[in-house]
This record gives sequence, C-alpha cells and structure tokens, in this order.
Amino acid sequence: MSGDVKVHLVEGTFELFHQHFGRPSHLTAAGADVSAVRGVLGSLLDLVEGGSTHLGVASHRVIESFRNRLWPGHKTGKGTSPEQLCQFELLEDAVATMGWWCGRWSS
Repeated sequence: MSGDVKVHLVEGTFELFHQHFGRPSHLTAAGADVSAVRGVLGSLLDLVEGGSTHLGVASHRVIESFRNRLWPGHKTGKGTSPEQLCQFELLEDAVATMGWWCGRWSS
C-alpha cells in the first residue's frame, strides 16, 4: 500500500445518539425512523471522501450480562427510545454491507 494511512475508529453508539437528536426524523415506507443511521453513514462517507484508508465502527447496544448484577443500571437501555434501539442493528448491518465492519476500507 502506498501513501499515507488514515485510520478512523468511530464510536457508533455516540454517533447514533448524536444523529438521532440532531437530525429531523426520516421514516421508511414501513414507518421506521432511520434518520440516525442515515446521519452516521453520511459521516462515514465524509471520512472516506476525506481520505480515510481504514474505517471501523464500534457500538455498544444494550447487553444483559453478569455486569448487570455487579453494577445496577449497567447498559440497561433505560431512557433509550424504541426508535433509537432499532437503529443499532440497522447501523451494524449497513456498516458490514459497506465492507467497513472489520475496519478495512477498500476501493
């Protein structure tokens, strides 16, 4: 590989929440809000257009585990709307489809 390497690791959870509250709603024909996913994907495309050579996205959706017994309130999803929660899987699928999930962008 020649040239400079530009690596970006995006905190997908933060970006989903940021985009969810910062963008107008965008509903699919089925009535699902996808505005946050559209916003995150737009930001990822901006990174690629800006010269990013490697791109990865990490997200932290609600995961019930032994940690919930140790720390009450740990990743419970409390206060997260269903409109937000359903976009985690959609974002993960979209990122994987774009070939970025493993952190490697190839043109």
